[in-house]
Amino acid sequence: MFKVNKYLFLLLLSCAANAQLNDSINLSKNEHFAEVKSFVWENPMIIKQLNLRNYTKTSVNIDFKDLNIKRQQTPEEVLNYNFSSEGLYHFSDKVSVFGDFSFTKQNEKNFGYNLSSNRTENQMVLPTNYYYSPKKADWTNQFYAFNGGIVYDITEALAIGAKAKYRNEALARKSDPRPKITSNEMGFDGFIAYTLGKHTLQVGGLYNQKDELTTIYFENTFLNPSSDPLYYIKLATGYGYNIYDNTYNKFNNVDLTKGFNAGYTFKSDTQAFSVFYEYSKSMNNFYQKNEFSSNSNTPIQTEENVRYKLRTISNKINALYIKSFGKDQLIANAKINFSKQANFNTRTFIQNYQLKNQNLTLNVNYLKDSQTDSKTAFGTNIILDNLTAKDLLGMTNKQINSLEFSIFANKEFRLNKNNKLFAHLEAGTYQLLKNELDYKAITQDQDFANNVIIHDHIYDGTSKLLTKAKLYYDIQLRKGKTLRVNIDYQNLSALKNNKQEQQINGTNHYINTGISIFY
Repeated sequence: MFKVNKYLFLLLLSCAANAQLNDSINLSKNEHFAEVKSFVWENPMIIKQLNLRNYTKTSVNIDFKDLNIKRQQTPEEVLNYNFSSEGLYHFSDKVSVFGDFSFTKQNEKNFGYNLSSNRTENQMVLPTNYYYSPKKADWTNQFYAFNGGIVYDITEALAIGAKAKYRNEALARKSDPRPKITSNEMGFDGFIAYTLGKHTLQVGGLYNQKDELTTIYFENTFLNPSSDPLYYIKLATGYGYNIYDNTYNKFNNVDLTKGFNAGYTFKSDTQAFSVFYEYSKSMNNFYQKNEFSSNSNTPIQTEENVRYKLRTISNKINALYIKSFGKDQLIANAKINFSKQANFNTRTFIQNYQLKNQNLTLNVNYLKDSQTDSKTAFGTNIILDNLTAKDLLGMTNKQINSLEFSIFANKEFRLNKNNKLFAHLEAGTYQLLKNELDYKAITQDQDFANNVIIHDHIYDGTSKLLTKAKLYYDIQLRKGKTLRVNIDYQNLSALKNNKQEQQINGTNHYINTGISIFY
């Protein structure tokens, strides 16, 4: 069996070597093609048009975040140990496969007002229907994730493709109150494409389901009376409306997403343009134990045990443009996302929470001497974001318009035959275009409002300065392998805002270092 696998592996390598003779883009080692890789993983039907090169990349990294300025429902420090592997292979003229796998071990420090698996580091408002407690504590977590697919050309004109993903999460808080969270997520996408000359049209569908089980317990059961506000557990059903609910000990979230997609691609000798649209609708059912039965504390996935429903509708557009100018190359990627959420209480038939978000991301990268070992590039990143969150019962109305803008430059240096250095510098800013918060107190308990809603409003209204620096050192090994040592550093600093009475001061530090091997 070992010999058969060995010969099969050698055969695949031989196919890969032959396939690389006519390839145009190498996604593996080049920072410049990060947006192209991301687009291909979302829309693999473009693999044939771009004629991508075979590669495998395996990495081990350590990632540290020191978050001195942050939204409240985010840890103060995060330490990640990561192992990942990714690749793309053309097994023949008709079959291409791609995929990635990652494992992360994570330690979080000083994390309060949140007993869920969600964080507000990269989102302004958490999804509704979760329990929280003000008490800060450390967490230990781990994540497994796989994402991959296959594209098969039935004829020169007709192709089909499929994607599958799986993610497993396990999170545990290390002091009272102690949630233990486990989740499994699995999704599938299907595509069919037809090419006529330089034009390709495609359609497809998607299905995704995530099951998350949360158990919260106290080792010291006397820590959860209403007279102890530091440990006392509450349920947030919106962004401002919080209640006490004694069924917190075990609950189940089941999120089911369905949707469809469509795309168009144009490819000529000197340029390629592809646009991909995806519509999805998901319903997250929040199951609790049957209040009228004392036989079981375990939530059963029946309609009578659904306490809340959270509906999300999303429209996404992703466009990629590549233009060659002799040895130079222009790569532009634009993403537009429109999404809205609403939650429902199945007992009272009340909808109290609504969230709307519009987001535009633009990345432009001009690459000089794209076919050489001393590439130079410069470009820009722009993010426009518009968010509205309303909680009718909590009397909260939050509106944010923001602009993130950065410019970057990088260069590869061929030091000698077997060694190469890559350097990347970037500077940017976060500026607020609109920041409004209308909050009216409806209860005497203003802890969540003062420490989460108002605190985050001040953070989101603070201008920030971003700087990044990356260094990669590549060593050419035998048999076409390359070893890379990398170190990345970035910081995010708060800037003074004379229009804002309350200020958030400080600087976040992000450090990533590791090694990768390409073959």
